[in-house]
Amino acid sequence: MVLRSKTELTSQQNQAQLMQIQKKAAKVANVKTVLSPAVLRNYAQKNRVAYFTLIFKNKTITTKQTNQLKRLADKFRNQQLEVELSGISSKIEVSELPEIIGVAIAFIILTITFASFALAGLPIISAILGLVTGLGGIFYAAKFWNVESYDLALAAMISLAVGIDYALFLVARYREELTKQSKNAAIKQTLITTAPAVLFAATTIIVALLSMSALKIGFLGIMGAVSALSVALVVLLTLIIVPSLLLLLPISLAPKRATTKLRPAKFFAGIVSKRPLIVIIMVLIILFTAAIPVKELNLGLPNDGSKQPNTTERKAYDIKQKAYGAGSDAVLVAVTKTKIHKPQKS
Repeated sequence: MVLRSKTELTSQQNQAQLMQIQKKAAKVANVKTVLSPAVLRNYAQKNRVAYFTLIFKNKTITTKQTNQLKRLADKFRNQQLEVELSGISSKIEVSELPEIIGVAIAFIILTITFASFALAGLPIISAILGLVTGLGGIFYAAKFWNVESYDLALAAMISLAVGIDYALFLVARYREELTKQSKNAAIKQTLITTAPAVLFAATTIIVALLSMSALKIGFLGIMGAVSALSVALVVLLTLIIVPSLLLLLPISLAPKRATTKLRPAKFFAGIVSKRPLIVIIMVLIILFTAAIPVKELNLGLPNDGSKQPNTTERKAYDIKQKAYGAGSDAVLVAVTKTKIHKPQKS
């Protein structure tokens, strides 16, 4: 429980309030002991910032205990004294709005690209059906694993991405083949040429997601596993649904006429085939340049500093960072191993 006062917390009036907070905190369910700022000697910013440490009997703080602590903080919080909480149980709110906006933007771009609502809507429909199927598989897996809400959010984002992407591969290739031959022949050629590439790309994603379990961190392993399951179901459904819908839709394209228009892909392929060494060097230069910021990259699990500014956890984090310095909330683990010798009997 982080405290920040406009006056010194060591004053007689504030000390009386701190005693009341300590007594009330000790009555919270399953609290083993309450360590006061005086015991911890953590007064800072001219004695205007300090914090209590509550040690619980249970390993994980429950929602009931969190609610009790929030009521306690609200009771003592006033214009002179700010009381915030750190390390409490909080639910992660997951919004579907970004995915909805992304799908809408994708539909607009595909409509402009294909100049057809039917062709633009097909990858979106396929991705949504795949997403529903993938989430259904995850809900079934939740019977055996402890799946968190953010696992579903990650799986949904990846499923939508690969669903639209792989359906787009099939649609674009079918559209090209349709200018040369009949519908049935175009579908056959599309599946022969594009389906293996789709399966290979999906396999690499699934392997990458499953490799998260190599970190031996429980929730990351489950996150990767459920996302991989969702991707597998999305790809399977895409290869079944998209070719069927392409045959059912009334799409007909006239054969392409010979044109001298410059094609970027063909132009780039010509450069690569003529000057492969120069292309490799240029690509490496670009990659190394883009990788320069990596040397400043710091990795770690998110803490209360990544939460919304209006939450009590973030307020407590900001107070402690300002009062005690950056990294004051970081956990330092020291492991020692000693050999204990039993005393010899005389």
